Amino acid sequence: MTRHLNTGLPFEDWPLQDRKLFEGAFEGVDLFASGPGSSLAPATKYGRKADYGLWLNFLSHIFPDALKLTPRDRVDQTRVEDYVEYLRENCRETTIAHCLGRLFYTIRAFCPDRDWQWLYRISKRIAVKAKPIKHRQVLSLDLYALGLRVMDRALVKANALGRLTKSCSVAYRDGLLIATLTEAPMRRGAFSRLQIDDHMMRVGQRWCLTVPAENTKTNTAQEYELSERLSSYMDF
Repeated sequence: MTRHLNTGLPFEDWPLQDRKLFEGAFEGVDLFASGPGSSLAPATKYGRKADYGLWLNFLSHIFPDALKLTPRDRVDQTRVEDYVEYLRENCRETTIAHCLGRLFYTIRAFCPDRDWQWLYRISKRIAVKAKPIKHRQVLSLDLYALGLRVMDRALVKANALGRLTKSCSVAYRDGLLIATLTEAPMRRGAFSRLQIDDHMMRVGQRWCLTVPAENTKTNTAQEYELSERLSSYMDF
């Protein structure tokens, strides 16, 4: 069963009623609509689709007959309890709380005439008891210095070898990513979509980065100007 964990049912394989409900609630909603999905960012809609697909995938393997029911009749406390145990095989409690929270918002949008607060309360109880992983705090200055050191070491190694190897290139890239994100903090998805000449351009002695509105959570374009020091690394 573990091979199915964390795998969502593809949208095209959802029951027809679920697809229509999701499209009606979250997709193709115009700017003047007042529905539940009218003001949601694309990333939020994507998360709700992914987690609802995870719920449907769980049902398809554990309760396949439930897919014949209406969406509102599938979501009952017994199945949700089994769903939580299913997720616990491969997820932390914080992730489970997020999954249930998104399921709550999605099914509430599908069936607003039914009280779904019991599902919301379950997600909150799990969230309160969850123990998030504690990470050591690292200052931005330390990260910036680390990125520069990684690049410098890669260049020293390449010079010693007399050629630029793949390992040196990867190390230099990693250092450049760390240092750039320190000067231009942005979401990972937006950062990974940057293209030279399209979103990254050299202006004078500096590199300027532009994040299009469609790649940001707030639908607002972002602009960053790198320092001359980091721009010289970007040149290389």
